[in-house]
Amino acid sequence: MKNVQVILISFIASWGLLAFNLSSPPQPVFDERCYLEAARAFIAGAPTTNPVHPPMAKYFIAIGIKVLGDNPWGWRIASTLFGALALSMMLAWVLELTGSRTAAITAAVILAFNNFWFVMSRVAMLSIFSFALSLVGLYCYTAGRKKNVAWLIASGSAFGFAIGCRWGAIVVFGITCLLSCRHIKRTVYLAGSAVLAYAVSFAPLIIREHDRIRALIDMNVFMWHFHRYESISSGNPNFAQPWYKWIFRTQPQNTLDYLVANHVVTYVGLAAIVVALYYKEYLPVALCIGSLSLWAISLRPCMYYYYYLETFSFLAPVIAIACWRLNQSKRLSFRPEIVVIGLTFAGFIYRYGAMTALPASWDFTLFYN
Repeated sequence: MKNVQVILISFIASWGLLAFNLSSPPQPVFDERCYLEAARAFIAGAPTTNPVHPPMAKYFIAIGIKVLGDNPWGWRIASTLFGALALSMMLAWVLELTGSRTAAITAAVILAFNNFWFVMSRVAMLSIFSFALSLVGLYCYTAGRKKNVAWLIASGSAFGFAIGCRWGAIVVFGITCLLSCRHIKRTVYLAGSAVLAYAVSFAPLIIREHDRIRALIDMNVFMWHFHRYESISSGNPNFAQPWYKWIFRTQPQNTLDYLVANHVVTYVGLAAIVVALYYKEYLPVALCIGSLSLWAISLRPCMYYYYYLETFSFLAPVIAIACWRLNQSKRLSFRPEIVVIGLTFAGFIYRYGAMTALPASWDFTLFYN
């Protein structure tokens, strides 16, 4: 019961962190305008204005607008809730994976202070919805390893809905399927429920637009064609950057509230990958590297820095598990997670004023405009 309380507290605390000054900036930033228009079209029952992505995340944005109005709080409230869900599910998943509350809390705190989670949970875009539901899928899969198939169905459904927010979630789902591939029946339950959930995610859009069921196929063919071919002419080269430059990028992406990685997490994370591999903790490392590999093999000519969200966020459990293993081995005379959390928090505070659009007196980065 205590673990449930810790997870619930992490959700409430992280939502409070995200919700502060949520109405700034008062105008849509970067791709928010694309998804806001799609959410408004869904509310109106009009044809979607954003057919190049699956619809599920846009439902959540639409609910926020319907409940709180067409204003910054309405646009972004759903993102903050899913951001809080992502953090609490990260804690729950690492706790299930390691059995260590210290490792779980370390992963959650590092995620909270990693900048990417914070910025992407405060904008009306697709990534945080997909990431949060992927973590729900991971938790259900890990928690249900030795339990009944209901956990596998719940895991597959969460993954299906995650992909229904953004196709990038297929990486985490694929790695999870590889874990269960030795058990054909488990894989069938996992994959079957994911496919069904993905199909169901289109139902509200089809019903709202008074379309035929066949539209499900047409929509997905269109999305595939767009991302495979037409995205060549649709991207914005002014903000695009190749994947291999994301890791050590130092300049904030001004169009997304000064989005830039917390460099403590970057460099400690690279060292933690080595430690985790030494202790054969392959899953968090695979999730981290796999998420980056998706963009390494992608044929898209225009890729954006915020695509780095999943890769960078999965460094949190890598670092936490590496620290946990080092503590178990008693190789160090100090608690490494305390040092890492302290430095990560300092890196977060350094960017905090800019990320939350506070007055210049709160900005410590010297990059504030």
